[in-house]
Amino acid sequence: LRTFSYSLITCLAIGDFVSALGLPFILITEHLSSNWIFGQFLCQCLNPTQVVCGMVTTNVHTAISVDRYISVAYPFKGKPKRSRKWLIFLAIWLTAILCALPAFIARKLFEIQLPHRTVNICIEIYSSPNAQHIYSVFLFSVNYLIPILVMAVLYSRIMLLIRSVKHRRRKSTPSYLSDESPCYTGYERKFIRMNIVVMLLFVLCYLPYQVFFLLME
Repeated sequence: LRTFSYSLITCLAIGDFVSALGLPFILITEHLSSNWIFGQFLCQCLNPTQVVCGMVTTNVHTAISVDRYISVAYPFKGKPKRSRKWLIFLAIWLTAILCALPAFIARKLFEIQLPHRTVNICIEIYSSPNAQHIYSVFLFSVNYLIPILVMAVLYSRIMLLIRSVKHRRRKSTPSYLSDESPCYTGYERKFIRMNIVVMLLFVLCYLPYQVFFLLME
């Protein structure tokens, strides 16, 4: 896993793994009717960590699209060196943590006395409902809308570059060698199809999640 692309996929896997570690706590809390039994520390860290992991996933997908665009547009440029690669990984995680910082700060644990029992509620409390709405829109923008626009532009550029290269190749290829051209365009079609599938899967899989939490806030 020394190449940059595989390193990005490893970074993506780490984010998904960390996110999966928090799911049992969330499911147990839902089973207990939102009664939080895991203490102040996990209350303040668990859900915001899910936000961090979601941001990491989005950042990695965006970085992969940038890497693919550079590979197609500048094929002789080469991959980032080790130091720059680690800076990119640091930027991916640091950006995610900074975007989730308000959630870390706003997460509070409250004890509510009911007639027959005491319930601990772990929720986010902001200075005003307007501040919470602004933060939700901000997360929707940086975690979904902007990355989709960036990926759409880059993948569109990739398809245009491949098409222009194919057009130039057809012009420069002698007629008696034209039968060999489909061998190359087949790979190009697969590459374009893969980019479209990745883009559609990202949009369709993330849209319900993002819209649900945006409306819930």
